[in-house]
Amino acid sequence: MVAHHGCTAGLARVMIVVVLGSLGIISANAASTVKSEKTTIADEAVLQGIQISEKDTAIELQVDFAQTLQYLRHFPPNAGEILQIQLQAPVERPKDDTADAAGSSNANIKDSALATAKRESMLPPGNDLVPLVNVTYEGDVPGGPFLTLRFRYAVEYTVTGGPGGRSVVISVKKDAGGLKIRAGAEGDQASLSDQKLDEMMEEIRQALARDDHGRAIQLLSKLLQLPSNKHSQEAKELIGVAREKKGQIARAKLEYQEYLRLYTEGEGAERVKNRLASIDLAQVEPREKLKEVKPKSNAEIDTFGRFSQRYYQDITNTDTSGTSSRSSLTSFLNASSRYRDDEYDLRGFFNAHDVHPMQGGGKDEFEVNTAYVDIKNRLKKYSSVVGLQSTNKGGIFGRFIGAQGSYEFLPKYEITATVGKPKSFSSGDDVGDRTFYGTSLSVGSFVENWDGNAYYVQQDIEGIVDRQAVGGDVRYADKTYSMFASVDYDMSYQVLNLVFLRAGWKANEQTRIDVNYNIRQQPLIFTSSALQSEGYTKFKDLQAVASEAEIRDKVRSVSSLSRMLTVSAVYDIDQNNQINADITRSSIDGKPAVVLLRCLRPDPTDTATDAFCQGNTTIAASDKYGPDNSYSVQYIASNYFVERDIHIIGGRFSNGGGRAQTSLSLSSRFPYDEQWYIGPRIRLDTTQNDADNSKVTHPAASVKVDYRWKKTVSFEAELSYDIDKYSGGNNPNSSRTTIYFGYDVDF
Repeated sequence: MVAHHGCTAGLARVMIVVVLGSLGIISANAASTVKSEKTTIADEAVLQGIQISEKDTAIELQVDFAQTLQYLRHFPPNAGEILQIQLQAPVERPKDDTADAAGSSNANIKDSALATAKRESMLPPGNDLVPLVNVTYEGDVPGGPFLTLRFRYAVEYTVTGGPGGRSVVISVKKDAGGLKIRAGAEGDQASLSDQKLDEMMEEIRQALARDDHGRAIQLLSKLLQLPSNKHSQEAKELIGVAREKKGQIARAKLEYQEYLRLYTEGEGAERVKNRLASIDLAQVEPREKLKEVKPKSNAEIDTFGRFSQRYYQDITNTDTSGTSSRSSLTSFLNASSRYRDDEYDLRGFFNAHDVHPMQGGGKDEFEVNTAYVDIKNRLKKYSSVVGLQSTNKGGIFGRFIGAQGSYEFLPKYEITATVGKPKSFSSGDDVGDRTFYGTSLSVGSFVENWDGNAYYVQQDIEGIVDRQAVGGDVRYADKTYSMFASVDYDMSYQVLNLVFLRAGWKANEQTRIDVNYNIRQQPLIFTSSALQSEGYTKFKDLQAVASEAEIRDKVRSVSSLSRMLTVSAVYDIDQNNQINADITRSSIDGKPAVVLLRCLRPDPTDTATDAFCQGNTTIAASDKYGPDNSYSVQYIASNYFVERDIHIIGGRFSNGGGRAQTSLSLSSRFPYDEQWYIGPRIRLDTTQNDADNSKVTHPAASVKVDYRWKKTVSFEAELSYDIDKYSGGNNPNSSRTTIYFGYDVDF
């Protein structure tokens, strides 16, 4: 719902909402006295946020992840109503080479909360720029993980990896008047006929003729949200005229400036230039001393959000322990409020979840994920974000409580400063007093087709340096070649934390080749990572038994360097058919045995430490893992049997780290009417494990059903069954049935 009233009253109302919301957050946290010892759902959350911004020729969507996930490829190649993006996780050292011999294929549904976290949906922030319905992450599907974006109608786009390998950027193309749309696309707004558009334009002209500028602005805004059409250029000019006559001079200037960016020549451009010149002249002429009645500015407040619940149950049967069952109910609340006037754009965001175990033990968990206010001044080019928020920019990884301010001091140059306290999810919040500050400089298109940013960040814990780093990103793209590079260097430890390189070559309209190379420390270099295996929950307890130099030496010892090189090729047979293949080589360096700092100088009077160090004085050494070589191929088809269906057939083979794996999969998604989708999936994995000379066969099958009711309510359900059958080794055979049900209500 939208309210129109004065600027001051609107701003006051928003601030009251924000203050009350903050009190509600504090109350909710205080009331949540029951807290799980380990937060599985939060720790494994993947989707971190969606940022939407307008560029000269595109609307840019950036989907941020809470962990490293690199863009690999996407389908359909150029346009569609549903965009599916395939991601790639970094190489990880297996925790136990003999346990879970089937590898990741059968590890994805072992914990109910974990499995829920691997299927997430996020509502985009409210906006009038792009017709995005929702974003879904699925990490437990054949060929995945996948990120799926659903639009109200088919749009044209390009897709690239984002900063630090922790985001994906989707640029939805604009043409002269609005979003580009694929020919023949269907959708509520895309289906307006020429007759309906003519009728809307005639009503706009009548409203302007009778000086009903408010009604004209309302209709023009609606028309400009539609895909580009024969009235788009005129509508863009008229909305500036209507705002100028209504007294919304600042917004009229913005409309005129946007018009001239889109339409550089012609009679309309000359008229708009003259109107802009008249406004500028009027603003510098001496004001008359007579009091003038200033027209009131129309302010708007819009509130929207989503409430979701997910029920998950797995029933496991093993040869040795019989049948066991675990289930949980997870609730999500995502709410936003937006205030806009001629100068300001103010938004408030709140997102929280609650996990309620129903079977199999565990404790209730409530967590506020984000709660912040985002303020932008469009005329003076500054913005700030205050509260519990997430970002992957400026060398800041993940959530924090604090403030971030940005100022565009020159065209395409923006400086940002950030200060705050890291806020991991429940399992890691109280390790110590941690604060950070940082600054970054972003440059857009400083040379043709180039843009980038550079940053500095320092984080302290209990009075010593936790992280001190410099880094940045640089990007190049033209019609044939693309390049993206990201680096993070820790100045305090004098070591590279991560390097990410991506180069792409579009050989022709159908063929593209990409090369990804990723080097990263595991774990990333933080002084606080010295707490690993020490049995302490507070960093200051570690400081009491070890010097800063000893702590820093341990940090260097427990981190190892991982490397991953992927070469991929994509061949688009046509808009509806694609073949892709990739080769990946990965490895992780070995680590020496590390003496626990707690056990270096045991105190005979400290009985807890004495008991802890009995036979437990070191972290075991780790051998080098890999190199692991994997090869995969996929065929993707859409609109094959019926319109809007999609099918993925894939195969993968990997060999390294003492195991060989083969995987074959088929997944489909069939629409039924306009509201239903049915998605069957089958998969067969086999793994040969050298450590115990065992072999496991893992067949799995599932069917997923989606239903959307009245545009604001959606349901999804899935039933799956999988088997682990071993030959050799000591692992018992098992089978698992999983039941998943959820719904979303938008408001």
